[in-house]
Amino acid sequence: MAILHGIGGIGKTTLALELAHRKAAQGVQVWWLNGSSPALLTAALHALAFAAGATDTEFDRAHPADVLWNNLNTYDGSWLVVFDNVDDPSILAADSGFLSQGTGWLRPPSSRGAILVTSRDGRKDLWPSWAAMIPVKSLTPDDGAQVLLDLAPGCGPREDARALAVALGGVPLALELAGKYLASAATDPFPPPNAVTSFSDYRSSFEQRLTSLPLDEDPAHSGHNRRVLSTTWEISLDLLTDQGHTAARPLLRLLACSAAAPLPYRPLLNLEILRQSPFFTGLSHAKLSGALRALAGLGLISLDVADNAANEWGYAVTLHPLVRTVTRANLKRAGIFEEFLDLFLSLLEAVSADLDPENTHHWPCWELITEHTLEALSSAAHSTEPKRERVARALRPAVQAAWYQYMAGRYTRSVNDLSTIYAAARTVLSPEDPMTLHVRNRRARAMRENGQSAQAEEEFREIRETARRVLGENHPETLNISINLARTIRERGDIAQAQAEFADLCQRARKVLGDNHPDTLAATYNLARTLRDQRRFSEAGTLYREALAARRTIFPETDLTTLDLRYELAETLREQGEFSAAQQEYRNVLAVTSRVYGDQHPNTLIIRHGLARVLLAAGQETEARNELTEVWQGRQEVLGADHPLTQETERELQPLR
Repeated sequence: MAILHGIGGIGKTTLALELAHRKAAQGVQVWWLNGSSPALLTAALHALAFAAGATDTEFDRAHPADVLWNNLNTYDGSWLVVFDNVDDPSILAADSGFLSQGTGWLRPPSSRGAILVTSRDGRKDLWPSWAAMIPVKSLTPDDGAQVLLDLAPGCGPREDARALAVALGGVPLALELAGKYLASAATDPFPPPNAVTSFSDYRSSFEQRLTSLPLDEDPAHSGHNRRVLSTTWEISLDLLTDQGHTAARPLLRLLACSAAAPLPYRPLLNLEILRQSPFFTGLSHAKLSGALRALAGLGLISLDVADNAANEWGYAVTLHPLVRTVTRANLKRAGIFEEFLDLFLSLLEAVSADLDPENTHHWPCWELITEHTLEALSSAAHSTEPKRERVARALRPAVQAAWYQYMAGRYTRSVNDLSTIYAAARTVLSPEDPMTLHVRNRRARAMRENGQSAQAEEEFREIRETARRVLGENHPETLNISINLARTIRERGDIAQAQAEFADLCQRARKVLGDNHPDTLAATYNLARTLRDQRRFSEAGTLYREALAARRTIFPETDLTTLDLRYELAETLREQGEFSAAQQEYRNVLAVTSRVYGDQHPNTLIIRHGLARVLLAAGQETEARNELTEVWQGRQEVLGADHPLTQETERELQPLR
């Protein structure tokens, strides 16, 4: 006995039908029963008993299920019974019993018989223990591409067909819909100007198309007509609702607001927040857990646990990509997508509220929700009528997630994410809105660290002018923008202008923000760097130590900026010729950064670069060359071969080879 289970449209019936044909060709007696309706199934089971040899009188003194199995187990020949579309296993349990008892319509067959069941429900605990549970999985990208090419051979190259197959989740029903549509469109004598006639075009618009096309309008195939793709998941949800899982449908709709990536459901699905929604009135922990298990059992979602899951963040839910796309499209057509999006945003705000993008302990959490923050923002910004409040809510966690990428040293990713965020913000926020200025300020800083100094300086100047006019000279955001601009000017080599800027910023920041505010300290240690560039080591060292002492009262020793300040002090010692003391401090700082941030973090590589320089200055050429080589290789991998720091390291390495 085997249970073929999988998502609607995955091909369970097709597979069972092929197996039935093969067995029939081998001389096996095959009986096919439709399990979609309890009434039809009961009638079919009685008919099956007669087909297997039962007589009318047998039913007078025994239960119909007993009659059926007495005759099946004594049938003269090999046989196969296929129960198709048994999405509710309980209908096969006779007289309110349990399938596992083996006293209902399903029992262990004799050595000459076999049972094959197709079902959307793959929850093992609902089926008999002697049944083999066989999941019917999506087609591979290559097989999916071949289906499309067979159906619509002239609609594009294999790589485009493969990409479309991936987008459709490898679901045969969806592939057939797409292939038939494209084949029909390709033969249209007068195609409209906006006709979709290629795999590539279809992929870009499949969300709108998949939910409206019937599989087959041929009356001879009317049994398939109900399996229109836009309703195939709803059939499964109807079943779960009938089984008492009333939270399953709204939960699937809520999860469809997420990105096409695993979602940490335990920290995200906050019961208190969910209960405040009319979609989840009276929701309990048990009902939520049951709905998740039920959705997973029907293949609409998958629940996974990380191998090294040490806390609730290791538990993830992933929607089948096609289920997600179709569900979102149906919600939008019904006009209720924004209601679920607002609830999803509330959950995102709550789960990210206590996460600090500058705290390495929180980085694994940010990694898990970054894609979802960007997707929520994109959904809010690109709705039919985007609302400022909704976009503003979505902006906060998205900007924090992009800043995590920056702090982790992924500058290119941070620039790209912040550019996406800025484009979304512009849909409802004016160029003068403080949130718009904040996003641009963060993006320009990421651009500078990514080696795009000229573009960053131009951006800083433009947004500083706007901030001065809109927010005022001494607004915290304006001061932060000015500090970032002055640092960019210093890195460009204009030390005199940078020194004047930082000296003024130090005074204004102390007055507005206070002596120990992070931006006041940033202005202070950047001023120290301009003094060090002029070889005014004593003055620079005093300012560095002042900023470091203040920083240590607020932040831990593992704080990235605190470690940067210690590195700057080591640099000062090196430039003063105190090589032994400098080397010791480099190694001390490196021990912390390697442990906390990793060997490949850009800041770790900066410290190793300083260590290589002091080793070279102290005459330890071999060790210096080895260290510099590893720094160069690391920067190539992390920053890219064209990054200024990578090229600088290569130039320093050349004479040592």
